[in-house]
Amino acid sequence: MSLLGIIIAVLGLSFLIFIHELGHYVMAKRAGMKIEVFSIGMGKPIISWKQNGVKWQICYLLFGGYVRIAGMEGEKGKEPYQIKGGFYSKKPVQRLLVAGAGPFVNIVFAFFLFFIVYASGGQMKQFSEHTNLIGSLDKGSAIAELGITPGDKIVSVDGKTYKSFKDLLLAGMLKNKQNVNVVFEKKNNERVEARVPLYSPDEGSVFFAAPSEWKTTGVLGAANYEIFNGFEEGQEEFAPLKGAGLVKGDRVVYVDGETIYSRADLVSVVSKDIALVTVLRDGKKIHVQVPRVALGDVKLSSVQKNDFIDTKRDIEFDGALSSLHFIPYLVSGALDVEEALPMIEEENRSLPAPLKKGDKILAVAGQKVSSAKDFFEAVSKRRCVIMAAAEQGERLSFEQADKAFVSGLFADSIVEMENSFGGEQKASSLKMFTAEPIKFGAFLEKASPEAMDQIKTKYGNEKAASFMDRNVLFVGLKMKDKQVVYNPPPLTCAGDIIDEMAFSFKGLFTGSLSPKHMSGPVGMVKIVHDGSKGSVVTGLYWLGLISLNLGLMNLLPLPVLDGGHICFTVYEMVTRKRIKAKTMQKMMVPFVFLLVAFFAYVTIYDVMKVFG
Repeated sequence: MSLLGIIIAVLGLSFLIFIHELGHYVMAKRAGMKIEVFSIGMGKPIISWKQNGVKWQICYLLFGGYVRIAGMEGEKGKEPYQIKGGFYSKKPVQRLLVAGAGPFVNIVFAFFLFFIVYASGGQMKQFSEHTNLIGSLDKGSAIAELGITPGDKIVSVDGKTYKSFKDLLLAGMLKNKQNVNVVFEKKNNERVEARVPLYSPDEGSVFFAAPSEWKTTGVLGAANYEIFNGFEEGQEEFAPLKGAGLVKGDRVVYVDGETIYSRADLVSVVSKDIALVTVLRDGKKIHVQVPRVALGDVKLSSVQKNDFIDTKRDIEFDGALSSLHFIPYLVSGALDVEEALPMIEEENRSLPAPLKKGDKILAVAGQKVSSAKDFFEAVSKRRCVIMAAAEQGERLSFEQADKAFVSGLFADSIVEMENSFGGEQKASSLKMFTAEPIKFGAFLEKASPEAMDQIKTKYGNEKAASFMDRNVLFVGLKMKDKQVVYNPPPLTCAGDIIDEMAFSFKGLFTGSLSPKHMSGPVGMVKIVHDGSKGSVVTGLYWLGLISLNLGLMNLLPLPVLDGGHICFTVYEMVTRKRIKAKTMQKMMVPFVFLLVAFFAYVTIYDVMKVFG
């Protein structure tokens, strides 16, 4: 966070409070009320002056402000309505106008900012923020058992139209919620409606980026583009894909037989220890992911072992035979699959068996193999076959983005490219290349030893070693999502914000939502700071969002807020009875303590979030 950004964010939030209090001030003046103090900020004044009987002051704590009107805080020996020029001495309608003026100004100002954002063409946001497409899911979840896969759509959650992955995150924040009703739309347009259980994902889940106590339906992330954005500075020479043919702006759409819908998809496929094998089966060419295993884990007869020793010599492999990787099948010299090889360890007996007796092996990782030696050499190393498309640079609205995402996967071209495996590669709109993934830790040791040391210091040697032991292909490369134009009309913007507020308040009052997930002053500064860092338009949107929140929150019927004074006034209008000073004080004091405690609580968590 930059100092200038923090100052701008603080001034922006202070301005929202200033116009709120200015609304009260102007309307109170019109009603003839006696105004004692107009304070910008809270705490000890930095500077103060008196003008027309009003004390004006600017205080050190800019998170706040107030207009003190005579009679609102009471006066010893007098009832509120007995104070001359006081708030409660005026007609109920005048009081309603004064109490409602502050929130009204914030709400109007929010709409003004939303209109500016809309008229300027909207915000540029990541595609993943507003897509309906699933990017990754837990393969052991209930929705996976329903046949839902990455690339399928979410239509609605609990009867409400699904707008973004945030809808699922919000549902997962509620402590007492056990199930959600979700409507999915599969890639073949079939609709699946199900009551899906919420559960906590495995600890340390790489792709579910949420606090550990939140729950998921099994959907771990939204779809996103995987667009190559260059190499990390100084690390290009160590990257496995150096010189492979990727150009900045290329979108990775396929790895080892799988369409890529998200970063999680990409890392998951690359991390598999498999070989993509193309075989001829019953006169038809098919492509299967076959597990690679160390020969030391396979039961071999003495004859088979001798055959492997000969082949090991042919490919000039220097290591022990037991460490050499192969597929768990016996393959003839003519590259016909003869039988599956039994595994030694009991837990490995459940390995998938994608090859069948009689399959004719044509290619590995898209490259033709014509002899046993070629095949053995090809599967002895982990090689990925990758397809990428040149990404189109046109601006898309978020309404068009899902359709463009799917069409940009070039499904027909992928099939054509796969059909060329083992033969002559045909001209295509896709680029195809292979690469050997390396361990992340091995890459860091070469490319950035200081980064490796930092990770070990932060997480400890054991945790760091576990994390770095994964196979990762795109080490040293920067990948990015596509930016799309998000520009809903002002009313839609406001409606979405009000829905989220209603969700939050309902959760807080029922106890199903922890207050630590809310934001106080520090959190709001960070929100505005981060938003304005992206663009001025985004900063204005977040300022409008907070202004709307400020206006609506102050209308809550709590004695310490504007809504409380409105309630007192409405009560008087209905019952024709004035509220006593003691009654008002008894009602306000507990809520003052509760409000202070709430802000202290959320501020502590805000600080913890900011500083990690």
